[in-house]
Amino acid sequence: MVFKVLFISLCIFCFSTFEANSQENQNLDTNKTQAVEGEANSNATADVEEKGQPLPNAEQDAKLDPNKLTDIGKDAPAMTPHNSNIVDTLMGITLLGSEWVLWLLLILSVVSLTVMFDRMYYFYRTRINFDAFLEKITPLLNDGKEEEISKICEKSTALEAVIAKEAIASKSKGTAAIEKGTTSYMVRSRTKMEKGLTFLGTMGNNAPFIGLFGTVLGIIKAFEDLSLNPAGGPAVVMAGISEALIATAVGLFVAIPAVIAFNWFGRIVNQKMSNAEAVQNLMMKHYSSK
Repeated sequence: MVFKVLFISLCIFCFSTFEANSQENQNLDTNKTQAVEGEANSNATADVEEKGQPLPNAEQDAKLDPNKLTDIGKDAPAMTPHNSNIVDTLMGITLLGSEWVLWLLLILSVVSLTVMFDRMYYFYRTRINFDAFLEKITPLLNDGKEEEISKICEKSTALEAVIAKEAIASKSKGTAAIEKGTTSYMVRSRTKMEKGLTFLGTMGNNAPFIGLFGTVLGIIKAFEDLSLNPAGGPAVVMAGISEALIATAVGLFVAIPAVIAFNWFGRIVNQKMSNAEAVQNLMMKHYSSK
């Protein structure tokens, strides 16, 4: 809702600015036309007075040759359109170049690295050898040694161990309670595990476009520099373009690690969820047979 209000306000502001500029340009054009006509009439009056002829009256003005009026209009200076304020503002923004885009990519890269290290530490802290864990708890479960299983699970913060502990704690309430309790915990754990992955995916998809945007701004500035210094020749443009292409390179440099990390962490999340479902099914199968 907030974005809709901001968008509508921006549209109203742009429309009002456009209307004001259009009215201003129309007034300027009208003033210029009147000034040109006044200058032409003054010149005609001066010519008549120099020749000693009387000034033409209204009846003589009506009989003037239309071709002469056309010739007078041809001698008038051409009117140049005025750029609107919004165009000047946008041009001023584009002439800032690609430096601010590079700073933006640098900040985003720092945030991306922070998310990567945070997820690496989280998954390292909750790691578990799942095959060894199953081999250890399965015979204990068959022998009814649930207390020993709980002690093993308390030593680990892994999702698989927590699911087993939750199932044992809910065994007295039946398999339906075990399923609901473990499923609820799995959903909450998935949200925790996927923390920051949306940002990494967004960075991987959009960082190259941010860099390309900076390159476009740098090229615009390069041609503007050429127009201000024509004597510099192609060297001015090539220097600006080479600097602008750095933004694209930086965008790719930020995006590639983000994509790799997003895919890697996503695979870990899916693997841990599959392991948790396997433990859930094992515990439900055991208690449903009793």
